[in-house]
Amino acid sequence: PQDSWCQTDLVLLSDKKKGKAKAKSEAAAAKSKIPKKANVGGVFADAEKMKEQARLALMRPQYNVQDYYWETGWVQAIAKHWLFENFTLVMIVLNACWMAVDADLNDADVLVEADLIFQIAENSFCAYFSWELGIRFFAFRSKLSCLRDAWFCFDFILVFLMVLETWVVTIVLVASNSDSGSAALGNGAILRVARVVKMLRISRMARLLRSVPELVILMKGMKAASRSVAVFLFMWLIIVYVFALVFRQLSPDDSDFFSSVPEAMNNLLLKGILPSHAPLVNNAADENWFFWPLMMVFIALA
Repeated sequence: PQDSWCQTDLVLLSDKKKGKAKAKSEAAAAKSKIPKKANVGGVFADAEKMKEQARLALMRPQYNVQDYYWETGWVQAIAKHWLFENFTLVMIVLNACWMAVDADLNDADVLVEADLIFQIAENSFCAYFSWELGIRFFAFRSKLSCLRDAWFCFDFILVFLMVLETWVVTIVLVASNSDSGSAALGNGAILRVARVVKMLRISRMARLLRSVPELVILMKGMKAASRSVAVFLFMWLIIVYVFALVFRQLSPDDSDFFSSVPEAMNNLLLKGILPSHAPLVNNAADENWFFWPLMMVFIALA
């Protein structure tokens, strides 16, 4: 009887162990079927999710405007040629340099009153960029596809403004037989608009980003850091404003630095935080109030 009891006990023990092992295996199988939760709210993103996003980014076809061009014809051959793109970049750089010469040496308000050399240069640049835009337009298989290309729309706006200033305004002035072109345009409001339009041409240099990938990486880095910088500047503004109120309340009305809250903020910002830039910013603001925010944007970017 004792041997029979021992044998039965061993059998029961063995069955119990098998039951536990089976339960563990079933639990492990059920656990493996449960999808892993993403690391939501954690410091680092889920590694597998990041890998999957990287794979999808590599598999996604890159946008190339030449995919929408004709495959045959002399127009598309010109538009796809590397000399066409590189020569256009050279013309953009030359136009940007010429704008500095025009700003320093050309005192005429309108093109018809300028010296001959300035008229030749402006008409040459306008003719080339118009021709370059026309080549790119006729290279599209579907002309509506040009509206999908952001660079084409951007260049179209610049060329339209350039043609308006260089040719349309000149034709209007010549047709009006006016001795003074600036007098025919009014009291100066239209002339200021014309100067702003001329300054917008410098934005064409943004096309250089396409040919220099390092600049694109820098711009993307600045965009990624813009939120943090904006929050820091906002906190900076709050601190300056609070201390400007304190100094204004504690200072007499005839104070040299804190006679008003705006003046106190300006002095705290420039003379207290940016003392090396204070003379330049204040002197520029004395000439034109718009130079103050423009100088501050330049300092923040540079």
